[in-house]
Amino acid sequence: YNNRIMKWSPNATQGERKVGKKDGYGSKLSHLHLPRGVVVDQGSYLIADSMNHRILRWSPGAEKGEVVAGGHGFGSKKSHLHLPDAVAIMHHNNVSQACPPVSTSSPVSLVVSSAVLVCTMVLASVS
Repeated sequence: YNNRIMKWSPNATQGERKVGKKDGYGSKLSHLHLPRGVVVDQGSYLIADSMNHRILRWSPGAEKGEVVAGGHGFGSKKSHLHLPDAVAIMHHNNVSQACPPVSTSSPVSLVVSSAVLVCTMVLASVS
């Protein structure tokens, strides 16, 4: 795994590193460890940093990300995430809102995953 986020412009022969360090994975805010889901929100990258059990917001030009959810190891408490693999943002009235709960028996869940749907939402003010 490369533990980085790359941007590829149309017709490019080489990508541009946007997030992550060259020296591998880790738990520092300047590192990723098995990033899974990525969303670009107003130029910032929101990343499901799976093995670090956190969601990071990485602003353009930043040397490190900012934890916006999780980051306390895995677990079942409200402050914990366990292997997040997706990020979604819903904009409404200038505030990002969490998705409504989805049961594992719904058609949406079955499309995304036949076993478990992990939907990590980030509540963040959008300016």
